[in-house]
Amino acid sequence: MGRRILLEDEAKAWLGRAGMPVNPTRLCRDDGEAVALARAFGYPVALKVRSELALHKSESGGVHLNIDGDEEVRRSFAVLRGLVRDDPRAGVTVQPMAAPGAELIVGVYRDAQFGPVLAFGPGGFFAELYRDVALRLLPLEAQVVRGLFTAIRGRKLLTGYRHLPPVDTGALERLILAVSALVEQTPALVEMDLNPVVAYREGVLVLDARAVLDDGGT
Repeated sequence: MGRRILLEDEAKAWLGRAGMPVNPTRLCRDDGEAVALARAFGYPVALKVRSELALHKSESGGVHLNIDGDEEVRRSFAVLRGLVRDDPRAGVTVQPMAAPGAELIVGVYRDAQFGPVLAFGPGGFFAELYRDVALRLLPLEAQVVRGLFTAIRGRKLLTGYRHLPPVDTGALERLILAVSALVEQTPALVEMDLNPVVAYREGVLVLDARAVLDDGGT
């Protein structure tokens, strides 16, 4: 059976329809459209490459942050589009810059023996650096989700550390339960990464996402 990859804008649209808080992300095909979107969002913005040839965007230089002007948008668009010139379906996405907060990862994969599994831990580059991940079988109940928050070594990210305030664990719990429900409703989901999810004193926000489905999953 084939696979269908939902790239960032597609995955976020899907998550948004399921009621999850996502950073709005729009696809543009030329630099004029990128400038128009940036102006609509309000500067500063982030531009990212959008292609199946560059699924790991940061590693390939495909993420430009804190862009603060029309000409800078045009330059970034040209660089990013050049990274994937061999993909005729490629594009560039524009999204507003989000406030900094505690970066986390919420992931899902299907284990051949146990079925869907949720992974939770510190996100961003810390996800691969420390591999501090707690795993739980899906579906989840609220009590199990709350147990995730104390199961990781980086739990201080949630309770407050240095410049970071304690995060809204209620909002984080609701997000994870929504992910669990979405997995139940989507048997074709093979894997999904929400990374980073930024948690704040009030609320959470999905900054990047990707999903893989069997054909016909949505």
